[in-house]
Amino acid sequence: MQNEINKDLLVNVYGYDNVKKELSLIKEWLQDESILSNPKLMLPKGIIFQGRPGNGKTLLLREYAKSFNAPTFVIEGKTDNPCMEISEVFENARKEKFAIVMIDEIDLLISKDNRVTRALQQGLDGVVARGSVLVLATTNFIRDLPDALTRPGRFDRIIKIGDPDAKSRARIFTEFLKDIDVDITPIDIGHIASVSTHCSGADIRAVCNDAYLRTKGAVTTRELESSYKRICMDTYEDASSEFKNMNVAIHECGHVLMALQFKENWKFFDANFSNDGGYAEIHECDERVDTIKKREQDIMIGMGGYIAEEVINKKHDVGSYSDFQRVQGMATRLIERVCIEGISDLIIPYCDNTNRYESSKKRLRNEKKVSRLIKKLERRTRRIITKNKKSIIALANLMYEQGSLSYSDVQNIA
Repeated sequence: MQNEINKDLLVNVYGYDNVKKELSLIKEWLQDESILSNPKLMLPKGIIFQGRPGNGKTLLLREYAKSFNAPTFVIEGKTDNPCMEISEVFENARKEKFAIVMIDEIDLLISKDNRVTRALQQGLDGVVARGSVLVLATTNFIRDLPDALTRPGRFDRIIKIGDPDAKSRARIFTEFLKDIDVDITPIDIGHIASVSTHCSGADIRAVCNDAYLRTKGAVTTRELESSYKRICMDTYEDASSEFKNMNVAIHECGHVLMALQFKENWKFFDANFSNDGGYAEIHECDERVDTIKKREQDIMIGMGGYIAEEVINKKHDVGSYSDFQRVQGMATRLIERVCIEGISDLIIPYCDNTNRYESSKKRLRNEKKVSRLIKKLERRTRRIITKNKKSIIALANLMYEQGSLSYSDVQNIA
């Protein structure tokens, strides 16, 4: 089946299943004699892997080239005459029945001299025999490449290697930890994968390595969390040793409790004290999905802190009012973004420019909608907080005692 991934293709590259499917398909075309012999069909001459550093572009390039088991030539551009190097590489590649030409960081190569770009164009144009040479390249910034190189007939395929999604991150964490002989049975891989949004493959490898070194191989979920904070969030010190406050703990645990009600859209990571109070880190499970329901949940999570203070302490600290201002802003933006009534799960992009043309009557109408929305969500939040008052107190006591609260702590209580 064309849509299936070749099991022997890119086995050393973790995740990126869709990319592997596309590359597997291209490889099939280049090895299918019925396609090669059809002069009416265009076959790819070049593939560029583009994306930010650390996401495995170079690894993909090398592993894909290796999978063809064909002569491979590399253009490095380190000679005094890179144009001559390019010309010689293509000349040697064309002598083979099929060959691979590799260029890592092509943007750096062509930045040296416009003549280098022309030499590459000539090299690609000189590949007359169909399917005889495949050029593979990587770049961090596709916009830095001239259109003359990326047009059909030269680099025909541009494959974006973005940040791995949660499924790919889970696979990458699993394989990297296995590679360094870590027992993953007690580790909640799904949790650490879901919260480590925007991590590259290189980031994940660094997290696994840091956790291994600190524990001498006895890696736990909590240690992975700590390593993630050190590597990806630049958090090296715990401010909780300098500041602890029970009211702050109750406030933050109010946010945490509300996030736990909406696990389908929101993921609690940890809560900590800071020198100016405290914070609870909560992630969106899928940032690509934006619905009214999800925005309302976000508002309720934002309300959780000051309502927990009110329900448990019967008063608010001054800091809790900043949460209320944030919630009011979120509710206002939500009302302004909803343009189709009766469809509760549709949100369109918000545009600040619309406000300047609104009539005073429309602004007043929106303000009333905002007020009604906040009151409705506040009632819901209060019911949940009141029902789970004992859990919040237990979490707050643990946070105060430990100086922080982790995902595993919450699993044992809430």
